[in-house]
Formats: sequence, C-alpha cells, structure tokens
Amino acid sequence: HEGINKKCDHTRLDNLRGEGWMLGFDVLDKNQNPNPKMRDAIVTCAESQKEGVLLIASGPTALCIMPPITMTNSEADEALHRISHLPIWD
Repeated sequence: HEGINKKCDHTRLDNLRGEGWMLGFDVLDKNQNPNPKMRDAIVTCAESQKEGVLLIASGPTALCIMPPITMTNSEADEALHRISHLPIWD
C-alpha cells in the first residue's frame, strides 16, 4: 500500500492500511484531526454521485474501500483520486 499512499494526492486521507485489496484510511478535518462526520459525508456523496467505488465506514474514523478482486493498482489509484476530489472538502 506504500505506493498507493504516495499517490494519494489529498492531505486529508491518512494512514492507508489494509489486507489484500481491502483498503482503509482515516479521513482528517482541515486541522488534520480524524473526522467521522467528514467520513460519513464522503460515503453519502460518493453514493449519490454513483462514483462506482464501494465505500464502508469502519470504526470511529476510518473509511474502507471494498473493491472486487479483479481491481488493478491503477484502478485503486483512481478510486483514491476520485475520493480525494469529491465536492465535500471545504
């Protein structure tokens, strides 16, 4: 996940982690603190825009991407890019 984390171009997606293709990360507010309300807004916004990325809220502040096993590295990068460019960030 290190390569994907380096390509994550939004400073408010942090602590990328996971097993296999299940990726998780924390969503931070503008003060770099974990923010569950922002995380929930991202899930809602992605669903409403039909972004094609399955997002699941996990734990107090984490967001998980649950991709199909056929997802490529470039598709994982694209998913993080789409999340970081949703019109939810202030």
